[in-house]
Amino acid sequence: MQRDILFKLLKTIKEPQSNCFRIYRRSTARQSYSYYRCSTCDYLSRREINDAYTSAIIKMVHDKIVGEPFPSHHPECKPIPLSQLRAMQIDRENRQEVINEMLTPFEAWSRGHLRALLEEARKTSQLDKQHPKRKKVEQKSRNEIEHKSRNENVSFFLFTFYMKYVK
Repeated sequence: MQRDILFKLLKTIKEPQSNCFRIYRRSTARQSYSYYRCSTCDYLSRREINDAYTSAIIKMVHDKIVGEPFPSHHPECKPIPLSQLRAMQIDRENRQEVINEMLTPFEAWSRGHLRALLEEARKTSQLDKQHPKRKKVEQKSRNEIEHKSRNENVSFFLFTFYMKYVK
């Protein structure tokens, strides 16, 4: 439920030339459309005294961007890398867990830390599926060696049997 509300209030849009994102915060909502301001631009323009720059604004109608999807931003506004965006999301989830589930901040942080580690492990395991592990290659050669040594043992056994009983 909280995540749905947050989804309606915040939008993240990927920049076209990079793997970075910008966070937009809903500023106005009507029945069929909403306006979203760039969160960083909004902060920077409020911080300045002479308000020369306005916040980058996008308009959405029924959850689709109408007009300019990549408006001009404040010169100091930089997009956020995916890792930093995910860290912010986990931090928000932790804070919400403290409120909803009545956890201590440390317990919520521990859960968030575990979630982050699991996400990284999943990313790594997906890489392993695409690229064979070295251990698997070594294991194949080890199996071949074991198979070869079994054949040698059988040969040795047959040789000793022949020498002992046939001669």
